[in-house]
Amino acid sequence: MTATNGRGGKRTGAGRPVAGAAPTEPRTVTLEPHHWAIFDGDNVSLSIRDTLDRLNISQARERAYLKRLFTTSELTVILDACNGWLIDTASIEFVSIEVVDAIDDGLATKWSIDGPVLVAKLEGLGYFSCWVLTDAITRWWNRVGAGETLQPEQMFID
Repeated sequence: MTATNGRGGKRTGAGRPVAGAAPTEPRTVTLEPHHWAIFDGDNVSLSIRDTLDRLNISQARERAYLKRLFTTSELTVILDACNGWLIDTASIEFVSIEVVDAIDDGLATKWSIDGPVLVAKLEGLGYFSCWVLTDAITRWWNRVGAGETLQPEQMFID
């Protein structure tokens, strides 16, 4: 039997793909202790893959919800308001504040939207929704910055 560091399990083949699964690529992952505590069982690799799969599914569903929630003009205001905003883990939930400041500077009039309605929608979002939204904002601006021509409604498409 092959011994591992305990994170991949102690049984032979721990961390290898399940029979019939797509081939995997071994990588080293460095996590903090509270991250390791999230993953149960003997096969941490499988637990991480399952967690990431659930996250991807949740993110895709939330993107679809956000795309239905906001009009194209509202998305334009959000993108315009967040242009240049350094988004980090601590600031994610404050996207509404960025938009309020921009609306006060005339963005609602510029894009013909009802500012208070947009702000209410944003303030009604939970942290996960704000994370998905700000992730989409960051990705959209990165793609535009790299030379792509995108419309606001494409911000939820990778």
